[in-house]
Amino acid sequence: MAWYFNGNYPWLGMLFCAPIIGLWYWCTDQYIVQRMLGASSLTEARRGTIAASFFKLLP
Repeated sequence: MAWYFNGNYPWLGMLFCAPIIGLWYWCTDQYIVQRMLGASSLTEARRGTIAASFFKLLP
């Protein structure tokens, strides 16, 4: 089983640090920032960000 609690994996660190690292990535990635800055409205900026995240998750 891959997911179990032991002393080798810092679950508490992952629980609190992963959202911080994710926020840093999504707020400073140049591709996503340029999509938001180039949008003509807030709605298009949101759609562009969602589209960028969808395309990044595709294999």
